[in-house]
Amino acid sequence: TDLLNGDHQRGKRRDYSTLDDNKTQSAMRFLLELVNTPEAEVSAEVTDALAFAWERLLAHQAPNGAWPQQFSSVSDHSDDPVIPISIPESYPREHPRENYVHFYTLNDNNLLNVMKLLLRAHELEKDPTYLKSAERLGEFLLLAQHRGNQRGWSQQYNRRMEPVWARKFEPPALSSVETIGAAEALFELWIATGDNRFRDTLPDALTWLEASRFEDGQWARFYELKTNVPLYCKADTYELTYDAGDLPTHYGFIIGSGFQKKIDRARKELARERESIIRSRTRPRSPQEWANAA
Repeated sequence: TDLLNGDHQRGKRRDYSTLDDNKTQSAMRFLLELVNTPEAEVSAEVTDALAFAWERLLAHQAPNGAWPQQFSSVSDHSDDPVIPISIPESYPREHPRENYVHFYTLNDNNLLNVMKLLLRAHELEKDPTYLKSAERLGEFLLLAQHRGNQRGWSQQYNRRMEPVWARKFEPPALSSVETIGAAEALFELWIATGDNRFRDTLPDALTWLEASRFEDGQWARFYELKTNVPLYCKADTYELTYDAGDLPTHYGFIIGSGFQKKIDRARKELARERESIIRSRTRPRSPQEWANAA
């Protein structure tokens, strides 16, 4: 409101926007659905707010198609290189206490939720701007996928496209949870575009996940770069360790056997024809299906 009234001096006020935990994406998705509901009486303030949000969100997409976790009026990723993932020979085994909000962040499905927002906007408004942005995000996910036998994704990457630390319990590693999220984002982009590049890389990611499963049917959240050994943090010190015997209780270092259902569902969807998926999604829903969804 201050900005629209002509106040362009930030002073000491903080103006960070965050994609973490679906905050910005969910608010924009709500406004998007509202303004595209014919029965809704939407004020100019609402449409202006959504237009401003789109302007700012799209302005902060990096050249490689990614977004940082947070951005502000002074954030600038315009000079970031467009390069594939790079694994350094070594990385800090202790938390470097670096501010991580400017890293390209997949954690908590940040970029999956951006992808869903962009694709829904294109579906509703038919503006190619949104689909072009979604395709650029897909290009980033292709660049960020690990090579060799570890075909998953990390939680966050720096501007050199190196996996890096975020919080003190989020080390540079491959992440099982974020790999499923990245795979879903690429799958949805394939449905929207028909570009098989976004689909063809997914079976390798699922193969890596299945190869990384423990004998008891569970997974680690983190797997070490190059070795694929599960990584954990100690409860009190957050020291990086290979031992799962003393874990912090506030974070999911072990992923339960229900994770297999997500992999199985992804395999099943990949086996279907794109046209069949589109038909099933666009057919009229019965009143009972609407009630069940509600």
